[in-house]
Amino acid sequence: MFLHVYQSLNDGQAKWVTTDFFDTDENDKIIEHWDVISEYADATPSGHTSIDGATEITDLDKTEENKQLVKNLLKDALMEGGDPSKLSNYISTETYIQHNKDVTDGLEHFQKLASMPNAPLKYKEIVLTVRQGNFVATLSKANWNDGKINKDYAQVDLFRIENGKVVEHWDNVEPVPENDVNSGKF
Repeated sequence: MFLHVYQSLNDGQAKWVTTDFFDTDENDKIIEHWDVISEYADATPSGHTSIDGATEITDLDKTEENKQLVKNLLKDALMEGGDPSKLSNYISTETYIQHNKDVTDGLEHFQKLASMPNAPLKYKEIVLTVRQGNFVATLSKANWNDGKINKDYAQVDLFRIENGKVVEHWDNVEPVPENDVNSGKF
């Protein structure tokens, strides 16, 4: 199970986006939980928020196909050793709505960021994938290294797919505490 939740605390003094993954047993009892929490953005460069956008689940018959599309996107184009020039194999060139607080709508903007020499964000491992119809959520281990900061992050990405291409993307990131990185827990 996956949740993408907006939280407003103390009458709006603190606003967060929480993404939660739950694993359940055969009796639907929660047996594991992962979450990533980061600050809410009420305006992206294209005028979206961290949480607005489409929510209708469709294409239930394409659930597994969409899961594979997203896994291939991350592995082929965004993981260490991947080739960002392959992004258009997975992301729509006509419609790509971006809910990241720093990235403008359109594949060309994301392509430019991902194709920078020494691009700072590198995915290291896909930890979890949850999917239903046209939505796929992933929890990954990623590293941000811009020459000033070199830190591991828990990276959540939520993708909406139409006609075999990603058309909308939300993300949520949180630094991984050093003791968790070194302990092998994440």
